[in-house]
Amino acid sequence: MKLRTLIVLGSFIVIAACSKNKFSSTPSLTFKSASTTNVKQNQPVTFTLEFMDAEGDLGGTVGVKKTSSTCAGANFIDSLTFIIPSFPENTDAKGTIQVYFEYANLKPFPCNGVDTVETAVFQFWIKDKAGHVSDTASSPAITIHKP
Repeated sequence: MKLRTLIVLGSFIVIAACSKNKFSSTPSLTFKSASTTNVKQNQPVTFTLEFMDAEGDLGGTVGVKKTSSTCAGANFIDSLTFIIPSFPENTDAKGTIQVYFEYANLKPFPCNGVDTVETAVFQFWIKDKAGHVSDTASSPAITIHKP
């Protein structure tokens, strides 16, 4: 009888822990997809990110950083931000954000003048209206073909 009570109590605790609210005041950001990981000349790329926020006050900014593994030390975007358009605030907000780059804005590095491709990782974060900054979400390696 004691073993059965212990199992039922243990099951209840596990179920209660699993149903915990995943939303917090600090927004969370998850990388979902890139329209391509092999960008050819004049081809755009769209990054899709998923966000969650307890207050739904995301009318802040999206930050982007590009780190090139081909050209060491050449980080062309360090604190570039985009304004998130206003939308109705709802508690426990969850949705997607798309960040779109034209090829010209990807700015492949000239490096040593010989490389014809660049490999880079893009990192994203969001800041809500209250000033809370999310964790950083990273893209997979993106190959950018140079002109």
